[in-house]
Amino acid sequence: MSNWQGKVCVVTGAGSGIGGGLARHAAGLGMQVIAADVDEAGLRQLEETIRSRGQSIETRRTDVRDEQAVEALASHAFAKHGKVHLLFNNAGVLVDGKSWERPMRDWRWSFEVNVYGAIHGIRAFVPRMLAQGEPGRIVNTSSQGGLMSGGMYLGPYQATKHAVTALTETLYAELALEDAPITVSCLCPGEVATDIWKSDRLRPEEERHRLASESERQYHDAVSGANARSQAPDELALQVFEAIEAGKFWIVSPGEGFKRSIELRTPLHRGRAAAALHRRDHAAVRAHVRAHEGRLTLVLRGLGLKALGGLLFAMGAWLALGGARLVSLGGSWYYLLSGLATLGSAVLLWRQRRLGLWVYLALLAATVVWALAEVGLDFWQLVPRLGLPLAVSIYLLLPWMRGAFVEAQGSGIGFRKLGRGARAASLLLVAGAIAVLAVGWREGRAVNSLAVVQPAAAASPTAATPRGTDWSAYGASESGTRYSAAAQITPENAHRLEVSWQYRTGDLPGAYPGKQPAYMFEATPVKVGETLYFCTPRDIVVALDADTGREKWRHGPKIDTSVVKVAVCRGVAYHEARTPVPDCPRRILVATVDARLMALDAETGARCQSFGANGEISLREGLGSITPGYYLVTSPPAIVGDAAVLGGHVLDGVSSDMPSGVVRAFDAVTGRQLWAWDAARPAELGPLKPGEIYPRGSPNAWTLFSADPELGLVYIPTGNATPDYYGAHRPESFDRFASSVIALEAATGRLRWSFQTVHHDLWDYDVGSQPVLVDLPIGGETVPALLQPTKQGEIYLLDRRDGRALAAVEEHAVPKGDVPGERYAPTQPFSVGMPSFASPPLTEADMWGATLLDQLACRIEFRRRRYEGLYTPPSVTPTIQYPGNFGVMNWGSVAVDEDRRIMIVNTSYMPMLNRLVPRAEAEAMQAAAAQAEGSGHGSSLSLMPQLGTPYASEFGPFLSPLGFPCKAPPWGKLAAVDLEARKVLWERPLGTTRDHAPLGISVPGVFSLGGAAVTKGGVVFIAAAIDNYLRAFDLRTGEELWKGRLPAGGQASTMAYVSERTGKQYVVIAAGGHQVMGTTIGDHVVAFALPD
Repeated sequence: MSNWQGKVCVVTGAGSGIGGGLARHAAGLGMQVIAADVDEAGLRQLEETIRSRGQSIETRRTDVRDEQAVEALASHAFAKHGKVHLLFNNAGVLVDGKSWERPMRDWRWSFEVNVYGAIHGIRAFVPRMLAQGEPGRIVNTSSQGGLMSGGMYLGPYQATKHAVTALTETLYAELALEDAPITVSCLCPGEVATDIWKSDRLRPEEERHRLASESERQYHDAVSGANARSQAPDELALQVFEAIEAGKFWIVSPGEGFKRSIELRTPLHRGRAAAALHRRDHAAVRAHVRAHEGRLTLVLRGLGLKALGGLLFAMGAWLALGGARLVSLGGSWYYLLSGLATLGSAVLLWRQRRLGLWVYLALLAATVVWALAEVGLDFWQLVPRLGLPLAVSIYLLLPWMRGAFVEAQGSGIGFRKLGRGARAASLLLVAGAIAVLAVGWREGRAVNSLAVVQPAAAASPTAATPRGTDWSAYGASESGTRYSAAAQITPENAHRLEVSWQYRTGDLPGAYPGKQPAYMFEATPVKVGETLYFCTPRDIVVALDADTGREKWRHGPKIDTSVVKVAVCRGVAYHEARTPVPDCPRRILVATVDARLMALDAETGARCQSFGANGEISLREGLGSITPGYYLVTSPPAIVGDAAVLGGHVLDGVSSDMPSGVVRAFDAVTGRQLWAWDAARPAELGPLKPGEIYPRGSPNAWTLFSADPELGLVYIPTGNATPDYYGAHRPESFDRFASSVIALEAATGRLRWSFQTVHHDLWDYDVGSQPVLVDLPIGGETVPALLQPTKQGEIYLLDRRDGRALAAVEEHAVPKGDVPGERYAPTQPFSVGMPSFASPPLTEADMWGATLLDQLACRIEFRRRRYEGLYTPPSVTPTIQYPGNFGVMNWGSVAVDEDRRIMIVNTSYMPMLNRLVPRAEAEAMQAAAAQAEGSGHGSSLSLMPQLGTPYASEFGPFLSPLGFPCKAPPWGKLAAVDLEARKVLWERPLGTTRDHAPLGISVPGVFSLGGAAVTKGGVVFIAAAIDNYLRAFDLRTGEELWKGRLPAGGQASTMAYVSERTGKQYVVIAAGGHQVMGTTIGDHVVAFALPD
């Protein structure tokens, strides 16, 4: 390429030194030069010099550390000129000093510029140069330091330059083997008069390195001074272009003393190969490399086969031993037999016998048959069964492995190939296994649509609360339907949703001193007028402009978080006075995690002085002794007229001697207590006598209440008496109202009716879901109904006037326990007249894992524990509880389209392991756990002390040794139910594991915590899942219409409203994550809307 006129040349690091010399020389030859550097001042000086000579040049600021910047440089060069004939990957820096004293930022900077800069250039330019149809040349600037060792005080520099040298040799060989029209040179200059010893001038002042010792400084000054008196860059540039025209690979200046160093490098540069390299004889180079590869690679393949044999032997031993244990427990024989087959194949592969391949392929065939027989075409069930055997089989059948097998006589490495028929059968088997997975994948992605929704006749609003486009209570209204009459967003335009505004609260873990509680941002804002109101996990109340997200005010209650176990606030309540009041005619009520109820002016956030003392009342009165953090209020009060009704959360599993679960009503204006209802004394509603306290350990009501102002009733879901997994000590009065929904008169607290969902609850199946009030046509009349979702997956449909079941409920026999002194309910209620979301009982085939290996561990654990389906009672014998105490449905409850009478249900499915631990053993375990914690050794043990009873409870999620759920996915779903027909319309997985699984693998259908919102526009909005997305679904079909990425986990309920000022519909979610669920933590409130 001696005629350079008009050719295109790109030079990086052209702002000074060698790069400047190369750019000036190329411009002098008439080339179209594009000079790139991070040094803008140097580029300006270069451009002035070249243009003063009447020559052309273009300069571009480019940081070669940035892959995108180099890609942009290449895109520009080819867009403007169509071709690049000469590329100098020249940018380089030098950091000197003792290797062990250089900070990592110096090492990173050296590698990013010297090595990654060259790599970025190769990746950006080579594909384009290969496609340009004309010859090209690439010159990578290394150094003589990249050919020698022992350079004093030059650790980062020499390490990177050796890397550039090796990279250049490899690039040359690769292009030669491809017979590409691109040749490569490696420039290894010696001392050149450049500013490379002053590379630090390009870094911020605070990042520049300092030489620690006098010897280092003397060496630096001496060498940099000598460098300044060395060969000029323009003189070197002339030699470089002469070497390129001569077709040289090595460009070493001065070259004396380095001939031997070059000859001692890789075989590519020895003897005939070296001569061929310098002649640019690509055919000779390819022949040499392939001959060398033929000898070396077969040895490596054989070693690889032995290594695979060793791994398979370990895997086979695990499968065989574990399989034998599983068979002894009455489980599947597959794992024992496959383990033995894997051991046999492993031994043969270690000996490099082709029979080992046949044995393994036979095992794959048997595994496919077994997997299909056990789980059908369920893709995510097939993955752990087929994934590992299929991957091993594919590896063994790769063409690269053919020469790895030894002939039967053991005379050396053999090249006898498989017969065509055998190869075809093997490939057909592997293709069949892949096809099975592909079909399963397709089937698994389909929405289980059971019907097509026909628009129902318009229904009248729920009688409980008139509806509009505000969101005036936690569940949209006190009915808890989570329904908005907003219709601007529809299935046709939902895909256009975008972020309208974001707000950050600043309330994050670690934002306060002291011990940090578990952090959970579960708030759902309320919207009244033009303002959104919500609370943060530490009960900071914030008011935002509903259109812009601008903060109007905030109020912090000064929580002592060091004594709080859990930081969570699900929402606030809004009250508007019906008669003149001294202050705060519009007020916000918030209950706190340190057991206070506060009233704030909705306009300003100031405390309402008419309420209690300084705008607050204590909720600890009448509760007796309270260990800090053991009693808290996490849900907003229900507002019925001027009554604010709320319960409290008592920490689970601690002791039988815990504060009462009393439900109380307070005057929303004055804070005066109106009444108190306790399950242990339901008829005594008045104030306590002096010194009296509410009964200790009675069932609590921690979740969200609903209310019907017309009926004057408030509906309260209740929990258990404490603790959860042992109940022999509970009096009958505690059992009567536990795990129930009760209706109280809002004005008096008098019990109107109750309905129990679990008798003598020993599973922590407290009723966590807010009751949802709807009006349904039944028997020719509109009936005021109540939907009560439960952790068991049952949904009860009741008449909210009297608690009568509107859909059939039957008592079914359940397993009996074996704990001495415990009493067991012989039957439990099942809502047979409504669709049930309880999962079918677990079987061994339902056990899952990432691979066959951890799936086997799950199967063994399943077989060794007692499990008799739902309501398997706790025992000193290890048991499985399914669903676990997380529940199929929790406080997210359900949403109901009041017009179409369609219910939206999000469900979760997580089995738990449980064992009652005798007190003496529990105390020993607690002591051991405390010692391990004190010594820095963690423990996976989770132990509920259950003090005051004979047993603690050892419990936790049912996970594989690799941390995957032992139950097969999906672990979470979203469904729609026609409430008139009482049938499931569609059901689909909800969410994925993208933000939790390794490599972002997206297993569909994950656990969710939070609730949905449904709008008149026919769109369902929900986050809740453990991935960071808000999703929109078509109410009619279940089709996912859109998903918006959230900055953190969305473990909260979604809400929607229309701005009174602009008429714009917004969808809002609190995205702050949930530490217990392990989702991304944040402090965001995000609003989505259609673009203007």
